[in-house]
Amino acid sequence: MIELCVCDYQIEWIECRSRRQGWFTGRRVGKTDGFFNRVIERCQTNNDFKYTYIGPSYELPKTQYDRILASCPDLIKRSSQHPVPNIEFWTGSRIKFRSFDNPNLLRGPGEDEIFVDEIQNSKYKEDIFNSVVPPIVSDRLGTIIVAGQFRGENWYWKEYYQKGQIPGGQTVNGVTNPLRSGVPLYKSWKIPSSRGIRFQSPEGKQELEDQKASMPRAQWLQEYDCESLANQASVFLPEDLAACKCGAVIDKPRKDHQYIIGYDLGEMADPSAFVVLELPTWLICQTGIIPLRTKHAVQAEKLRLLAAHWRATVVLDATGGAQGGRGTSDENVRFYRNRVPGARFYFWVQKFKQEMVRGLSLSVENHVLQIPGELKELHEELSAYEFEHKGGDLYDYHGPAGRRDNLVASL
Repeated sequence: MIELCVCDYQIEWIECRSRRQGWFTGRRVGKTDGFFNRVIERCQTNNDFKYTYIGPSYELPKTQYDRILASCPDLIKRSSQHPVPNIEFWTGSRIKFRSFDNPNLLRGPGEDEIFVDEIQNSKYKEDIFNSVVPPIVSDRLGTIIVAGQFRGENWYWKEYYQKGQIPGGQTVNGVTNPLRSGVPLYKSWKIPSSRGIRFQSPEGKQELEDQKASMPRAQWLQEYDCESLANQASVFLPEDLAACKCGAVIDKPRKDHQYIIGYDLGEMADPSAFVVLELPTWLICQTGIIPLRTKHAVQAEKLRLLAAHWRATVVLDATGGAQGGRGTSDENVRFYRNRVPGARFYFWVQKFKQEMVRGLSLSVENHVLQIPGELKELHEELSAYEFEHKGGDLYDYHGPAGRRDNLVASL
């Protein structure tokens, strides 16, 4: 057997015999090593053991297939990639690697254990998951392991984490964890990144600090501290936004203060929006949403008057020519260049957007911003603003589906 275990919780994962397990961890904790050791242990100590690994899409299962194939060739009798990646061991046990891209293809009985990875991925809908996954192990009284991160106190938090925290045979707040042959049916773990073996050295601890400084606090709590927040993808914590709800709206500039207008350009598919910021007070003085389909020539003139009123520097989002990425960079920007003196133009790219969101999140977390309570639309957009992990160090930031985020972009 290939031995990679170095953490107490990884040994617990491998030895646990509960039939419903939740491995919830921060990033880079070692659940992949835990899975690798568990599947080898189960397939080597049992004859004819049927194992299935499921990832949200094909790439992750293929990676796990390649790893096992390369790490323990002496244990493997045969392998194939078609119709799905499959490894058969000399013990008669085998493991299949599947994706959740088409859940209907997963249907069918006969598995002893299923490992469902990256459970936080949006492809795992509760109704589809429950109609497909549990029946696969039911006739062999098999095990289901879900692994990944929290995204709020949602369906898998309730089913695979909350129940697993209750001692076997007991009921807490109406939730029961029954015993099966003397073993708790449910068992779960919550392991933050700080407990991971990779982050125990001085260099590892510094790496965590660097990561913490590079992302919003709410995002850090979910992805590294393994906390379940009320808003499953929230960029800003409610208590921080509440602390920033202060100050009073003003309608004209004050002496010895500076003003900046952030302007998010749109026209056809998305409205334009603006935010007026006062320095050094960090007070949001005024916000506005421009009616959809207002021509850029008209917007530019109104923005010129607004800037003159506040004696403000104007910074405009000019990505894609204000056409949602469909126009040329100068197609509509020329109106603002000609009408708004000293205007500065900003172009959203992934790296810059992450840096800007981090800057905004710091001003919210440190309660620097003053956002008057009257500016309800801005408060609503900030509360709903979400992040989505796109892989590696890439994140996407946006309003939830059907909700705009133009004021947040302006800010």
